[in-house]
Amino acid sequence: MFTVSNKIKITKTMKKTNHKIVFLILLIIGIVSCNSDDFQSKNNEILITSKSDSRIDEGPSNALNSWDESGAIHNEVLQKVVDNQHKLNNDFNSYVTYASEVYIADYGNPNQETLGTERVRTILADSLNFYKNRVLETTYSESVKTRLFDLINIFETVVKGDEIGYSEFKAEIVNLENDIINDRISLEEKEILLKTTSVARYSCYFWINELQLSNNRSERRRKWWKWAIVGLADVAGGFVGGSLMGPAGAVVGAVETSSGALDIIEPCDCN
Repeated sequence: MFTVSNKIKITKTMKKTNHKIVFLILLIIGIVSCNSDDFQSKNNEILITSKSDSRIDEGPSNALNSWDESGAIHNEVLQKVVDNQHKLNNDFNSYVTYASEVYIADYGNPNQETLGTERVRTILADSLNFYKNRVLETTYSESVKTRLFDLINIFETVVKGDEIGYSEFKAEIVNLENDIINDRISLEEKEILLKTTSVARYSCYFWINELQLSNNRSERRRKWWKWAIVGLADVAGGFVGGSLMGPAGAVVGAVETSSGALDIIEPCDCN
């Protein structure tokens, strides 16, 4: 027989059941929400870690650049010039000639064309204008010239702006390289541009370590300018060499001009 007492018991049971269902629903929502937050948090951690790693990685290489070895070759030749600086009598012509001879012996061929001392002097004469006149004088397409100006602007910002670390500088170059890789230009144009940007990364990595920033603030600022200025000279030699001699001329042009800039920016004490 269904009594009022039984009805009350059933009602209480249903309320308890409803409470349990509501609790379970809230618990599930909470778990899903937590998992979603954890997932988002982990994604954020991955993004942050990725950015952090890119900043920690201060080496000069960029695996996405198919001509990345150009910068490494540039530095190997340049190191030999620096190591023999005293033997070369602090002489501009000797630096440039020695650099081209080392490059031809180790990486080029007996018929390798070079810029030569007079061309290097002409390139360096435009240093106060950040070598923009040298870009305009090349036979490159407007698309290539635009990318060269983009590269020069990165250096100009460094020289005129606040001091930044090498990793930030490199990141700007790599971003530019990604744009070049996706550009609708000829393979030869890409080769010249990417060899030049590779030289930019490697050259500045070389000079920022070679110059060894002083603890003195004013001296530090002066030398901070130096690695960017010499690095840009290398870049100018690369794109002029590429314009005159094709892709093969980009690296030899860079090492010749870098060696010439060594005499102007950091003359050795040969006594």
